Amino acid sequence: MRRRCENWHEPAPSLPPHVSDSVRAVRRQVLRSARIVFSHVIPLEQQSKPETSAAYRLAVELGAAVQTQASSSTPHVVAGSDGTEKVRWARSKGVHAVSVEWLASCGYLWRAVDEKSTPIDGKLAKAGAAGEKLPQQLCNLPPPDLAASKKD
Repeated sequence: MRRRCENWHEPAPSLPPHVSDSVRAVRRQVLRSARIVFSHVIPLEQQSKPETSAAYRLAVELGAAVQTQASSSTPHVVAGSDGTEKVRWARSKGVHAVSVEWLASCGYLWRAVDEKSTPIDGKLAKAGAAGEKLPQQLCNLPPPDLAASKKD
């Protein structure tokens, strides 16, 4: 809201802005320059339409561009488990390989979170292997460690 109020001098639209439009505009700035690739995050039954998965929708809502294949322009691999081909590629190229919790933390805090605070760990990988769906994990993640977030 503060960002919207700072731009009060811009020409007024024909209709007054609605608060939901302002909220969406601010949320789209959180990861506006990020390009991400998912690895073991979108369930198999949603692979043909990845935009139906919760993680994909959250990434787009936060302004990220979601890519289907990793490339030299990919700064983030968001992974549900360690050791995937995309995670190994990311580590070999110095690209950030982060857990789904990183994406959830960015959405929770409305800002880009330090990638080092959410490494891929066995917790998400084990849950995914146990048959739980990763979008459900995304909805049930605990709040991020705020003490670690304040250090940056």
